[in-house]
Amino acid sequence: TDLAGNNYYYFQPSGTPKPRRILQQNPQIPYSDITIPVQWHQWLRHTRASAPTIQELQSDEERKARLKTLAEAADRRWASGYGDINWILIWHRRILAA
Repeated sequence: TDLAGNNYYYFQPSGTPKPRRILQQNPQIPYSDITIPVQWHQWLRHTRASAPTIQELQSDEERKARLKTLAEAADRRWASGYGDINWILIWHRRILAA
């Protein structure tokens, strides 16, 4: 199960050498809004041997939230003029003059 309530299963169909891995979506989420975490997508496609843990999924969500916060801060700095090339040149000249 992932953080959105989707369930993942694997089974061994008779006569096939490789087990099947499938997703059963959360019925409370509209189909168009379903997202599959990267870790589960890797597991479904057999590029990852073991299923991700809830702790791993939570850590990844925290990482994405931190990254979003840092990106928003960078956008604010850029909008305030710190991203202006003239400001960078002035700052660079001050450093060289010091």
